[in-house]
Amino acid sequence: RETFYKTSLTLYNIFKTRRVILLQCCAEELI
Repeated sequence: RETFYKTSLTLYNIFKTRRVILLQCCAEELI
């Protein structure tokens, strides 16, 4: 159970980071 929690947390962090990067790329193209 502990490992599952850590894995989901890592996936969540990766997803959040990728989303921020995508938003920055889109914002730069709009400017």
